[in-house]
Amino acid sequence: MGKKFKAKYNGTAYDNFYNWKKETGQEIILNKSYGLFSDPKLLISKSDNSIGDAHKLLNLRSYRLQPKSPLKKSGVDLRAINIAIPIPSRDFWGNPIPATGRLDIGAYQMSK
Repeated sequence: MGKKFKAKYNGTAYDNFYNWKKETGQEIILNKSYGLFSDPKLLISKSDNSIGDAHKLLNLRSYRLQPKSPLKKSGVDLRAINIAIPIPSRDFWGNPIPATGRLDIGAYQMSK
């Protein structure tokens, strides 16, 4: 993991992700626990000059998931548990979002 979990919620400090979820009810849907605390393994490009220029955002190379990212297929398919939140058909970069099944967490949907 590398980093230690720290959060403050309604004035209470937490240093354990699982205790935070249990005591706050966050990351819990229909009594099932979701969420994870992990290095997301994002691609970070040192030559990415699109940050700070909204006209270049579609050329953004950083912040996509690496193939071994723990966020891959870790998202909750809200459609499958009847949560009425519209799911777009494409991610930030224009990749298709599957109509069913587990999704990747974040703005980037890996193709495979």
